[in-house]
Amino acid sequence: MDSAWLFILSCLVFSLVPGPAMLYTVSRTLKEGRAAGLRTVAGIFCGSQLHVVIAASGAASFLLTQPELFKYLRYAGAGYFIY
Repeated sequence: MDSAWLFILSCLVFSLVPGPAMLYTVSRTLKEGRAAGLRTVAGIFCGSQLHVVIAASGAASFLLTQPELFKYLRYAGAGYFIY
């Protein structure tokens, strides 16, 4: 089997396996209704897409070479989490 097809197949399998995001979405939908579930899906999708864009742009390797900048980014994330 061609390695590209094997990669595509493995990505498909991992996409279909429910993870924490799926469990969170189901629990919000059951507890708060369909609208809350759709908002959750939209938020998870936007966050995932932003993560892909950042990773694809090479920002992750840039942050590894700039430890001071990475430290400030962590503090900003912690502040947002506390907020």
